[in-house]
Amino acid sequence: MVGVAEKSALITGESIRAGDTLVALPSNGLHTNGYSLARKVLIEDAKMDLSVALPELGMTLGEALLKPHTEYSRLVRKLRDAIGLKGVAHITGGGIPGNLPRILPKGLGAKVHRSAIRVLPIFELIQRTGKVPQEAMEEAMNMGVGIILVIDPLKQNEILAGAEGSYIIGEVCKGEAVLIA
Repeated sequence: MVGVAEKSALITGESIRAGDTLVALPSNGLHTNGYSLARKVLIEDAKMDLSVALPELGMTLGEALLKPHTEYSRLVRKLRDAIGLKGVAHITGGGIPGNLPRILPKGLGAKVHRSAIRVLPIFELIQRTGKVPQEAMEEAMNMGVGIILVIDPLKQNEILAGAEGSYIIGEVCKGEAVLIA
């Protein structure tokens, strides 16, 4: 995906403060990362057939792995213009711990509530089948979180109403660590 933005329209993250809310926009699958692990665990080691329908996925394994990446740009622009966003993190390779810190100003970290993350069945299948540790999954996969928006906590109801399927997963805090607990 390629895009162009006017400098005046960039969301730079410079207004992010401790206490700001983290809102997840859901992914629909692996998106762009985690395919090496998925292939190793599901196809090479478990010898799963890509054409077999899996009830837990509601489709074949092949269909689940080949779902096109969700397109977020229109929604993010709409929310930016209508409500205001302080930061936007695309959760790709490196998962939340590898991507969220990139948008946080120096001296700020985040607490992400693991229990709030709506983990997709494909990630549960990979983890269970390969006996992959939780931390390794969170470092390699989006786990069902495609984008994290950083917003003013006073605007969270507006954001949640304006972005179908969005939900709160944590908050910005002092310090520089991003903790998933």
